[in-house]
Amino acid sequence: MILLLAYVIIDNMARIDGMKKIILILLMIFILIIGFYFFDYIRVTKYDKNPIIALKEENTSKQFTVYKALFYKVWVCTYKDENKKMVRTIGSYNDEDPICTKAISFTDGYYKNPYNVKISLKDYQTMMAIYDIDDIDTWQTNDDLNNALYVVNELEKSFFTIKDNSTFTYNNEIVNIAIFFDLVQNSEDNEIYTWQVMTNDESYYYCIKQDSVSKKYLFAKYQNNTCNSIWSFKNFTDKWCELVKSESNSIIKEYADANCSN
Repeated sequence: MILLLAYVIIDNMARIDGMKKIILILLMIFILIIGFYFFDYIRVTKYDKNPIIALKEENTSKQFTVYKALFYKVWVCTYKDENKKMVRTIGSYNDEDPICTKAISFTDGYYKNPYNVKISLKDYQTMMAIYDIDDIDTWQTNDDLNNALYVVNELEKSFFTIKDNSTFTYNNEIVNIAIFFDLVQNSEDNEIYTWQVMTNDESYYYCIKQDSVSKKYLFAKYQNNTCNSIWSFKNFTDKWCELVKSESNSIIKEYADANCSN
């Protein structure tokens, strides 16, 4: 139908001059774009394909890729279902992001991967921001699990946020207060653990400034409303760097490249 209409417009172009011809050309282009967009939408909704006319964005932390079309969005989860098919969700711009983590079951508080390595609910929640279930299912020994826990714990505890309105002068230098993260048990459900910035606990407070030479951050313990006199870099341990040498996880690799010597 759309091609027929385009043909009729082209067939009559020779008999039309000036402004009307320009308008008809623009109309034809508009019709073709709408037609292709409609065809693309049919591909997505009926044949379970990714849209062609869309902006593509990857979200590593939430484990999905989102395609932003003109009037709708398509989320494609990183993992595949039990039939090895991609999991797609179609929605509007008002819809919340879907949960793109593979549903797993815990028996007596543990998930058992294909190699019979038992992962507790707490350990799973500790790692889920960095490792997905496909990673967990590759671990063959308890050492693999313990190494992964060490990597995640050290990485998560290196994250910090700058306290609002915390700028002050210390020894004629401008410094701020950094607040670090830790794993926290939910007060209403003791089976739920999440990584949170420890705003209400000053033992997680550090003075922070930028080293003039390396441009890296220096930290000193914040106590009694001032900074400790000992400043140091917060470096990852040799053990951490050794464990992540061949790491393919993009989040870990980014921090390893920035903080571990080759």
